[in-house]
Amino acid sequence: MIQRWKTRVGWLMLVWGRRGCLLLAGGAVLACAVSGTEALFAYVFSRLLFRLGYEKFAVSVPTGLSAVALSPAAAIMVLVVLGLVRSAVRIMASQWHAYSQERMLARLRFVFFGRLLDTDTPRFSQTEVNTYFSELFPKATGFSTSLATCTNTGARAFLFLALLLYTSPVKATVGCGAILLLAPLLRWMNLRSQALAAGTVRDFKWVQRSIVRASRNWLLVRIYRTEADELRQLQETSLATTNKALRVMLMTGTAGNIPEAAGVLVISAMLWVQFYVDPQPGNMLLVFLFMYMRLVQTLSQLSATICQMYSCMPHFDVAGAFLEAVPRDQARKSFEPVFHLSLLGSLATPKSLRRTPANRPPVQADSQADPPDIRVEGLSFSYPDDAKPVFHGLSVSVPAGGDLGIVGRSGAGKSTLLALLLGFLQPSQGGLWVGGKTAKDQRLSGNLRTGYVGPEPFMVAGSLRDNLLYGASCSPPEDDLLSALQEAGFLEERATLRKMLGLRISEDGEGLSTGQKQRLGLARALLMRPQLLVLDEVSANLDIETEAHIAKTVTGLAGRTTVIIVSHRKGMLAHCSRILNLDAVEVQ
Repeated sequence: MIQRWKTRVGWLMLVWGRRGCLLLAGGAVLACAVSGTEALFAYVFSRLLFRLGYEKFAVSVPTGLSAVALSPAAAIMVLVVLGLVRSAVRIMASQWHAYSQERMLARLRFVFFGRLLDTDTPRFSQTEVNTYFSELFPKATGFSTSLATCTNTGARAFLFLALLLYTSPVKATVGCGAILLLAPLLRWMNLRSQALAAGTVRDFKWVQRSIVRASRNWLLVRIYRTEADELRQLQETSLATTNKALRVMLMTGTAGNIPEAAGVLVISAMLWVQFYVDPQPGNMLLVFLFMYMRLVQTLSQLSATICQMYSCMPHFDVAGAFLEAVPRDQARKSFEPVFHLSLLGSLATPKSLRRTPANRPPVQADSQADPPDIRVEGLSFSYPDDAKPVFHGLSVSVPAGGDLGIVGRSGAGKSTLLALLLGFLQPSQGGLWVGGKTAKDQRLSGNLRTGYVGPEPFMVAGSLRDNLLYGASCSPPEDDLLSALQEAGFLEERATLRKMLGLRISEDGEGLSTGQKQRLGLARALLMRPQLLVLDEVSANLDIETEAHIAKTVTGLAGRTTVIIVSHRKGMLAHCSRILNLDAVEVQ
């Protein structure tokens, strides 16, 4: 257990950073300031009550305040000032708490953004993205925030305890001893919350995976009439997750209210001590009871926060394991934008994060701009968690400006081979060279203009022109845009296409048909005059006529662009001079 907590502290130090630790210390100071202000408020208020009509009762003055003599008017003014100071400090403490929470959540998100777009990181599934952002990161932040709140609340409780011991050691010992008897029960509730929360992590991920699967395969589900089965599974798991969450909330609420309920009984015991064991002046008894009730409330908050912290601990452990896999330099670089966060919340976008073409690195093209040749010799590859190789001893060559069609059943390794050719995966054995360099070195050099069109059209919210220029380092002439559209299969007149450049579309391409979206992706790739063009199932959603037009366009690239085509349709492969069949691992 100790080693596990050391690991968690290491993760917290990474996410918090130096500024986060200073925020934690500042929050504890503000918490103590609130408690001190409340204690002073209670004392002045009790003095005022007894001055207003209860002078016949004994009034005691604590050491250190005996020299302060306040008239009723002055006491009222002091109460007003203390009330305003207390409110101001509480507002600052609340904002401090919110800032710390949002700062950590932002740091976790920015690390994930960096990993999501890192070229050397394996692809995240939609389920993983949803789980991290909707469940794990918020709950991991909740663990950190609860731990910080425990520190602040513990500091307040310690200050109240010190004041109680100073005011009446006997009553303070009786009261606090009674509260400590509840510790074993609260400990059991915390561990129970942790166990229940661990189950919600698994259930939530399963629900997310089922939702993504059902939404992507909605037509198949309807054809096979399995809607009722899918719905029943979703309802069952979602209901189990919700029930566990409700049980955790019950544990948290109960843990927060048990000390307060016990405090009422303890106050009765304290009154018995006041009458028969440790009598005190009336105003000091009033101050003691006020501070004791505040201590009980603080302990109730502390108990509920600890229970909440335990319920978020499994989520933090998963998020911590994610952080552990991130190189420290990359993590610290991802944290840099968080420095722009303001305690009071700034509405201005930092200059370094504004989306302008100047922020985009320009494409470094070779002066000759020749298409690359591709040479694969004895290529073998297997994923780290899979002992079975995807392929073994693969060899193929493509001359500069030539083409290669890749076919194979689902799971044969087509996407893996593309990732190797583009330098995003490294061979287990053998070699792979693009333009005389290894695929990885070629990618890192940035000297090869590469166009890519995938099976799912990639759109951005904006105009059709914005989508064409996505990834471009400069804005080419409008005639080049129109030519790229026509080459990709937009058969309208140029005047019509010119008007279409201003057409507004959403990220899901609303306003365009599936075929138009795919052709737009091809036009984007052709616009950059690529030296290497990769078409991955580009004609999957196109009609035969449009497919034939695109195949003719691709054929016209011979000699000036090296083309790699992955397709199941013969129309796209008809003009390929060589075809690699991964099922038989042979070149035809």
